[in-house]
This record gives sequence, C-alpha cells and structure tokens, in this order.
Amino acid sequence: MRESFVLFTSIREIVEQLTDEQKGALFTAILDYEIDGEVNINDLAVKLAFTPIKQQLDRTNTKWDNEKQKRSEAGKKGMANRWGNRDNTVITRYNKNNTVIPIEEPVDKTNYQEIADLYNSICVSFPKLKALSDARKKAIKARLKKYTVDDIKRVFEKAEQSDFLKGGNSRNWAASFDWLLKDSNFAKVLDGNYDNKQGQKRAITPINKFNNMMQNSYTHDEMSELERRLLDN
Repeated sequence: MRESFVLFTSIREIVEQLTDEQKGALFTAILDYEIDGEVNINDLAVKLAFTPIKQQLDRTNTKWDNEKQKRSEAGKKGMANRWGNRDNTVITRYNKNNTVIPIEEPVDKTNYQEIADLYNSICVSFPKLKALSDARKKAIKARLKKYTVDDIKRVFEKAEQSDFLKGGNSRNWAASFDWLLKDSNFAKVLDGNYDNKQGQKRAITPINKFNNMMQNSYTHDEMSELERRLLDN
C-alpha cells in the first residue's frame, strides 16, 4: 500500500459538477481504490466522475512502479560494480569472515487461492469466484494484515447465513466477494450487523396496479392462507 498518490488539477472541472455530498463520496472512493484496490459506488454521477480519475491513478501508479524498478536495478548494478561482483549478486551485508552474503528478494507468501476456495465452498448462494485479479489479491492481503484466515472464514459463513446479504431486501441487492472483502463491510459482517433477527419474518408486499388503492403487506403464512382460499373458490 502506498503512503501517498498523485491527483492532477485537471479533475477540477469534473469535481465542480458534483454536490458537496458527491464530492465527499468521490474522495472516499479514491482512497478506497488506492488502499483496497476496489470501490463500491452507488451514485451514478460519482461513478462517472471516478472513471477518468481511476484511469489517471492507474497510469501514474504504473509509471511510478516502473521507475522504482529501474532505480532498484540500477542500485544493484552499482553495488555489484563497486565491490567487483561480476555476477550481479546483491551485496547487502557480510558475515564474520567478511564474505559477501546475497539476500534474496522478499517473496509474497500470501495464499490467495486458499481464501478463494473458502469463499466458493462456503458462500454457495453467491456467484462463484472464478478469477483472482490484482485488485482482489490486494484486498485479501490487506484484510490478512489485520484479521486471521479464521476471521475471513467466519465472515463468509455469516454472509451465507444472512438473508439480507443474499438478496432478501427491498432492492433485491446481494453482496459479492469484492463487497465482503472491503474493510468497512468486512468489519460490519464480522460484528453481526447483517445477521438474521430472531423470529423475523420476511414480508411480501404485492404490487398494486391501482395507484389510488392502499397496498397491504402480508407474511408468508398470510399469503399461503389467501392462496388456499382463492383456490378453494
């Protein structure tokens, strides 16, 4: 995770078209993308404003990564030439006999596939995770810095048990792997904010074609009884 990122003043024209609330949502989306590698934007205007900014951030980050790689390689070559190390071994420290000891580059040991397999085996009511993009790996790695694999497993279990997260809400919205791995959402699911309430029944509101008539809400039992009576008649 970078400690900083670059924004260009050319985005001012885009930002000026937004309300203060939308500006705040846009700034939050930028931070989420740079920290977690993914965003969740519901406002269409904010989403449209974020798209060119995201492309700009990607170009800047790629340019910085390439520059950092070039500097690293140049530093290694410089050290090798300075100490007569013709095979380009990285010289970083010495042992007691003053012999050059090469240190290997750090290896990412994060088991991303383990997390993907946990999700696919537990969250069977959700769309199957088929690809581990760089953004998803970034989100997994970020969560594992603060939580354990067991915590992630628990979040997946809670999501699978939650009617709301599986689409049992007024918008028929359902969560996804990317949504669950977002830092703020992950914490809320783990805390039980989306657990089913004890004894709660999901209400069904039938669509009324007559605008001037008041609609009624029925429980599953009431709807079943009404259906039985209609069939008996």
